[in-house]
Amino acid sequence: MTEVTTDDSLVTPSDRATTKALKRVQTVARTRQAGDPHGMTRVVPGQRGNYVSFGRSVVEAVEAAAELLAADLRFEYLDAPRDELWRLVDQSQLDRQADHVNRFIDEHAQSPFISVCRVEIDYLTVDQPVDIFGIQLTPADALPAVRRNVPGLGAHSGCMAEVEVSGTSPERMMERARYRVQRVLRILRVAFLGRYSFHIGQLRFRVGAVAELDNGAGEWRAMDTRTGTLQAIRPLIDAVREHPTARLVDEPASDIERKADVALRWIDRAVFTDDPLVALLYQFFALEALLGDKSSGLKGEQLAFRRAMLSHVVTGGFRHPETALWLYDEVRNNAVHGENMPEVDSGAVKGFASDVRAALSEYLTFAQSEGLTRRSKLTRALDQHSDRQQLVAWLSESGGPRWERFVAEQTTASTAKATPG
Repeated sequence: MTEVTTDDSLVTPSDRATTKALKRVQTVARTRQAGDPHGMTRVVPGQRGNYVSFGRSVVEAVEAAAELLAADLRFEYLDAPRDELWRLVDQSQLDRQADHVNRFIDEHAQSPFISVCRVEIDYLTVDQPVDIFGIQLTPADALPAVRRNVPGLGAHSGCMAEVEVSGTSPERMMERARYRVQRVLRILRVAFLGRYSFHIGQLRFRVGAVAELDNGAGEWRAMDTRTGTLQAIRPLIDAVREHPTARLVDEPASDIERKADVALRWIDRAVFTDDPLVALLYQFFALEALLGDKSSGLKGEQLAFRRAMLSHVVTGGFRHPETALWLYDEVRNNAVHGENMPEVDSGAVKGFASDVRAALSEYLTFAQSEGLTRRSKLTRALDQHSDRQQLVAWLSESGGPRWERFVAEQTTASTAKATPG
């Protein structure tokens, strides 16, 4: 982020967007537009009992500028950005010749500072500092606390995550640090589950109560304590760096990654629930984020078929899709629509969860190998794959009664496509 300046050649796109929004506020404040609907009535500054009304265009300009100020590191420290913007409106109307935008920037913009934020992680220990996905995990007792006016970390505190952040609001900087650490922990949980035989209770490590910056700013949040502790030794950490989900450690850059990030969040939620049914529903939400769509028809069959097809294309094999379809029809659908549900075998839920995690990895692997950036193109590639009819034929022989409608529909569609018009 650059220093405050009036030279447009030195400012960033974010700076220019903020300046443009402020100029928009100044312009609409000075311009009455015919037919502009009423937007707000406010007290005249310094004149209690006297009110002035503003058109919707002014209100919308203020709201748009407030959002940009909150996202601009130079102004994020402002506690009440809208109040400052309405003062800009008042100044723009009182003095219609002066440029109040530069004055606003000079008065309120602050240069962002960089700080290391230490975020407590509960129920995860390391025996030595280790870097992973842009953060450093450090034993809790190796870092002296900057603040001492918070409750003790307690026995559940495992390690501290150190992450560099910048900004002008310590509170928002710590929130961004927590968010970054949470993303990394999601990646670790899914990657650990994909490579090692951990008990689910060992993977409920999470961001803890304490966060603190180098300048002494810090916060403490109350947390519950129901889980077990996992020691993450360096070989354990190193082994997950190449896991396909490592691509999701940064903000999603494509539709493919956005859908994968949604799936990752649902899988992560499933780790923290003790209710098998809730965990199963979360896993289905994850799978549908990857391979579902809003089309009508045999949704369960299509989802289970695409899952099998994805596994076949990436690994050369697949699990029988019958279990996924049964769980979709008899459990997921009945739960969503308020119907009675059969008892769910914990082994079946565990196996389905494992397959969903594998689906996430295969989804990212397939997208990368084919250069796909949109989920719609990925599902189309599966639906139009040259091996599709082989899998349909296999289902015809081995799928059982539950697949009869889907096989008949696919066979009819294939025959129609092959018959000259």
